[in-house]
Amino acid sequence: MTDPTAAGPLALVLAAFDGQVRSTAQISSATGLPAMVVEAAIEHLLTQGRLQSTPLVSGCSATACGSCALLTAGCAGAKRA
Repeated sequence: MTDPTAAGPLALVLAAFDGQVRSTAQISSATGLPAMVVEAAIEHLLTQGRLQSTPLVSGCSATACGSCALLTAGCAGAKRA
């Protein structure tokens, strides 16, 4: 776990996203920050344009399997070369 006193919450949250952590619970666990602080930091980073929110899609694309984030997460439907 990262020492939450070594850097500010915004830096810790950004670093957690760089490390492929994606949920507030995962970020809270990785940084040692309370979930409420993580959520506030994410809102601030979104407002400042330092993070981007992208909608999650459900299901596979009819035209391009493997074009979504599920491919790297081990989607069972992803076509393997």
